[in-house]
Amino acid sequence: MTSTGYALTSPVYVEVDGWRVARREDVVWCLEWLDLLEELVRQHGRLAGAYQFGDHVSLLEQAGAVYRSRLR
Repeated sequence: MTSTGYALTSPVYVEVDGWRVARREDVVWCLEWLDLLEELVRQHGRLAGAYQFGDHVSLLEQAGAVYRSRLR
């Protein structure tokens, strides 16, 4: 192990009759982690100013909206 970390991911999308398929428990897990990430940034983030925190929250809210749309 080194101090440098890398993560490479490729999303896989499944559609049935034009609708994206997602398991409810996976979507809920992702939503919970978005909440935890916001709290982590709130407590430990090294940000240049409050505007940066707002930018992070905005992005997390956008991601949350995508996941919530999968619950329908």
